[in-house]
Amino acid sequence: MATRVSYVTHAAVEKLLNDGHATISFSHARITGVIEGWKNLLAKPQAEKDELTVDADGAGDPDDGYICRVGALRDDGVYDDHKEFFHYRHRLVPRLARKGVSVDPYRAWLNHSLRELHLQCASTCRMIASALDQRLEGYRFTERVSAAHASAMSVLRLLSYDLAGAHGKNLIGKGHTDKCFLTLAGMEERSGLRIAHEAHPIHSRANTALVFFGDKAERLTNGRCKALWHDVVDTSTNAARASSRWSIVYFCHIEL
Repeated sequence: MATRVSYVTHAAVEKLLNDGHATISFSHARITGVIEGWKNLLAKPQAEKDELTVDADGAGDPDDGYICRVGALRDDGVYDDHKEFFHYRHRLVPRLARKGVSVDPYRAWLNHSLRELHLQCASTCRMIASALDQRLEGYRFTERVSAAHASAMSVLRLLSYDLAGAHGKNLIGKGHTDKCFLTLAGMEERSGLRIAHEAHPIHSRANTALVFFGDKAERLTNGRCKALWHDVVDTSTNAARASSRWSIVYFCHIEL
């Protein structure tokens, strides 16, 4: 089982409430194995990657496992980011089994590396929710985060942006606020995440994570907690643009 390796300070909670984001202690010990497995999967033939895809809610659009979005330049000049990503929830392996998909080549990665990092992120978000309950009364943050359905909804996302296919645009991840309650940005390959157009290089901050509010927090608290606007830009050299850029993000959901 995952251990409680995160630490949420009073100052971090105050900054989260005042600024919508804060840096907290977060062990990176499990990240290496997760990323190695992700890079291994990305190198596989497309047909093999597509096997690890689940349309969990039956809506006709994959929401668990491997997912690919093809980027496009819109008529208004905004680039819809081209990315490959992997959504891990604890339900993934049983759902793949029901599809008849063999996960043997990825079993250790799915059942150990991803599962343990998901548990670590969930534990961290429960600590943050508990700290928030001590500051803001009446919202039942801990109860909402700990609810079984909310826990099942929360997702660990491994993300790889296609820099080579970004139409020469510096912006590779368009500006937005997240739909969840809390976002935990654990690691990125190189700096690129921006908050309100200002660089925030989480990749270089050893054993820390950036946590910020999403839309559900703002709706639950009637604006007391502000969802954080952010985007992703390419900070690589021209020689590095042929590669992708990876990051790890955990989206903590609640029911409103």
